Amino acid sequence: MSLLRNLSFDELWKYAAQNTFESFLKFFFPQIAKHIDFSKKIIFLDKELIKIFKNTVNKKLLREKRQVDLLAEVTLKNKNKKNLFIHIEIQGYKQEDFARRMFLYYCLLYPKLQKDLISACLFVVKDDINYEPNEYTYEFEDFKISFIYPAVNIYKLKERALKYIKENKKNIYADITLLFFEEMEIDKRLKKSEDLNKIRKDFINLYFKKFVERLKERWYAEKEIEVAFFFLDKVIFSKKKIGAYIEKDIENLLEKEQVDMGAIINLFRKYEKKGLEKGLKLGLEKGRQEGIKLGWQKGKEEGLKTAAKNMYKEGFDIEAISKILKI
Repeated sequence: MSLLRNLSFDELWKYAAQNTFESFLKFFFPQIAKHIDFSKKIIFLDKELIKIFKNTVNKKLLREKRQVDLLAEVTLKNKNKKNLFIHIEIQGYKQEDFARRMFLYYCLLYPKLQKDLISACLFVVKDDINYEPNEYTYEFEDFKISFIYPAVNIYKLKERALKYIKENKKNIYADITLLFFEEMEIDKRLKKSEDLNKIRKDFINLYFKKFVERLKERWYAEKEIEVAFFFLDKVIFSKKKIGAYIEKDIENLLEKEQVDMGAIINLFRKYEKKGLEKGLKLGLEKGRQEGIKLGWQKGKEEGLKTAAKNMYKEGFDIEAISKILKI
């Protein structure tokens, strides 16, 4: 069972967003991401966020507020390198007066921060793909308030995800988004009482193998691979009737085709399921001895140098590169 399976979907999304913030923002909110200097440190203000909401006098709002959103401080690309606060809500269900609540959250945050602040929301609402409220307005005579924020429902982003993959754009959330559509397809087929073995086989061949090949080819950072497998576990492996069988199919596939799938993929699958010590032993050691030698670069010196450079650019530290590539 996944280490994060007991978390709610909202909490898992928060974990993912914090650990892969640049990829998260570029895929879901590109209109915001294009203004951010990601070479500068990003500061997450979880404690400050909790403190602000706990101190609110609006007790009803406090009772309804679940602490699963994000508050990040980023640096803009403008000449002044000005800082900006971004409040991101991740919403997994429909909620009455949601846009009004977003406005109230903004009103709570801004006086405390006293700096430029924007809000955004990612909806993960499967039962209504058009649910993405993004505006709160109130009018009385000549008085008017209009609060508009970027919002998107992941279940409307299939075409965006497919475009990323078709154009070979590197972003782990393209694959994660398609995973949610794969889950929808599995649900449809289960309702039709289709053969479970056929459903399992199709998921492995039509999605998972291609998914892992993209992970290998695009040199994703460690945290991105980790997050991808956490979502795979949460979205697919936890499904009744079929999830445990698919999980076993994938374990067998990774074990059988370790060279083709790549050492790092095995490392994270083993790490996530069996713990750090056993994962390093089974995934990393075998991967560096067999996967690198026979699979990715066929043991060639030039290939190892290229691999090392790419891994360093993607955030791997020197010690990890040395262990994985055995150099």
